[in-house]
Amino acid sequence: MSAAFTAARLTRALCTHSSPSIRVGAVSVRPFWGTPRLTRLFTMNAWMQYFKSVPTHMDYDGQARAEKLSRIIITLFGAVGLIWGYVIQQFSQTIYILGAGFLMAALITVPPWPMYRRKPLEWQKSHSEVTTKLRKKK
Repeated sequence: MSAAFTAARLTRALCTHSSPSIRVGAVSVRPFWGTPRLTRLFTMNAWMQYFKSVPTHMDYDGQARAEKLSRIIITLFGAVGLIWGYVIQQFSQTIYILGAGFLMAALITVPPWPMYRRKPLEWQKSHSEVTTKLRKKK
């Protein structure tokens, strides 16, 4: 069996939904596209539900804490990078260390980690709810 024939057979099997599996040499391959569409839909739906369940908010105190922490990390890495670059006389090392500081600061401060959601803001009730309750008491 030639390689071109095997590649053509594999491509044809991957592009059609009717073939549950094909044999390539001694290995049986089941293409992803051969799976039922409904299964893929539920899998994608489960992923979307998971992503929607991840909290995406950060309270005001957490925002201030994240900003302060990112400034400290970048300043620290910048100072260490500048000193190290001066010692070895390579400015590129300063840039690399500062870049590592930016990446570390981004990983630590950009996602809404639980440490940035400790003090949620309690909102006041809407004005219409307050006036309705006052009217009911009279």
